[in-house]
Amino acid sequence: MKCSELKEDVQHLWQDFEETLKTKDEFIKKLYDELVESDLDHRRFQEAHMIALDNIIEKGHERINYLRSNYEGMVSRIEITDVEDMKRHKIDMKESLLHLKTIIFAKSKCLEEELTEIRTRNAVNIHNIVYSKDESIHQLKRKIYSQMERLWQQSNDLITKYEKSTESKRKQYEYLKEQDDAHQVEAAQFPKLYAQLKENLETLRKNLFTLAQEREETIEDLRMQSELLTKRVCKMRQEMKMAQTIDTVQLKRLSVLSSQVIKDLEIILDKGVELQTMAKLCSNLEPDSLRVTKYSLKNLETPKELIKSNEEPFGFLKKIEGFRDHLYCIKEENSILKQERNLLVEENNRLKHCLRSYFRSISRMPTIQTLTRA
Repeated sequence: MKCSELKEDVQHLWQDFEETLKTKDEFIKKLYDELVESDLDHRRFQEAHMIALDNIIEKGHERINYLRSNYEGMVSRIEITDVEDMKRHKIDMKESLLHLKTIIFAKSKCLEEELTEIRTRNAVNIHNIVYSKDESIHQLKRKIYSQMERLWQQSNDLITKYEKSTESKRKQYEYLKEQDDAHQVEAAQFPKLYAQLKENLETLRKNLFTLAQEREETIEDLRMQSELLTKRVCKMRQEMKMAQTIDTVQLKRLSVLSSQVIKDLEIILDKGVELQTMAKLCSNLEPDSLRVTKYSLKNLETPKELIKSNEEPFGFLKKIEGFRDHLYCIKEENSILKQERNLLVEENNRLKHCLRSYFRSISRMPTIQTLTRA
């Protein structure tokens, strides 16, 4: 009965072990499939990332070229318009100055002619000329000064108008110059940014190569671990079968020994009961005066003492008393043997329980080790 229960336990443990092993194999297969899918996704992500970086770099290069060409065109147009305006104003100023010079020269000639005419005409009357000279000179001065002030005012108005017309362009030129400086600084930073992007791209490529190597190493390690795990499982199956066979044999042998010991103890117990019954019958036949002392194994008489007691008077009674003491001794030994039998039965039950626990732990140990290693 116990062997059949043990066999059922072993079969149940074996089924649990096979189910656990099957579950572990399916889990390893699922992990491998997920690893392959993640590898494909990683490659696609890296390719998309590289394409995006190339597109960003190309668009940045095109934008830089466009901004540079636009900036150069604007600067050239502004320079051309400013230079043309400046040349035109210079020409106008030169023409106005030449006109003023011609007017002054003409007026001076006129004055000289008038003075000579007045001198020739008033040569006779010097006194009138002397008195009228200052007045004529003052008139001429007033006339010339009014014309000169008018021309000077026109010149100042022209200069003010030129400054007002060029002030907005000057501010625009300064603004464009500031924009030019900012664009130059930004353009100077573009090579650094390009070098940084290139360095990041190289770093990403190196990381991609490193990840590919690590992925291959991880796949190889997992494959080797799977093979090693399969070998260990096969070896543990063989060891478990051998251990189960050895434990079954030992269990049978111990069961036989325990049953034999139980039979021997039962025989001894029956004999002890019979001796106890005989001792009780004998003690009932004895008088009360002879039931005082107890017999012990230490008080056993040697054969010589028994012979001497037979030769003495009432030796037969002493012999009966010795038999009674011997019977008490046997009764005491019987009780001691009964206690020992109870102890042995308890020890036997404890050993059976230990063996049963040991077999269960052995049958479960490969499954636990397999799950732990997995």
